[in-house]
Amino acid sequence: MLPMQLETALLIVIAVLLVELVRRLGSVETNVKKLLALQEPVPTGSLEPSAEVIGLARAGKEIEAMRLYRRESGADVRQAMKVVAETRSSSVA
Repeated sequence: MLPMQLETALLIVIAVLLVELVRRLGSVETNVKKLLALQEPVPTGSLEPSAEVIGLARAGKEIEAMRLYRRESGADVRQAMKVVAETRSSSVA
């Protein structure tokens, strides 16, 4: 068993380290949010695919169509995949 003073000193050190870790975690979270904000496409407000997106999708260039749709609309990847797939399937029908 540790002497009471040593035990108290260890608890203080642990508390100080925890406070520092929480501070650093907050800083990391802030930086991650900033980076994510930089990666978001700039929305134009329209969720309808442009003629260029439709053309790319119908030409089988799904990746390019999704990238362009995301840039134009601000949609996330899932939404872009859905729109491009629907656009492609509507051209097949």
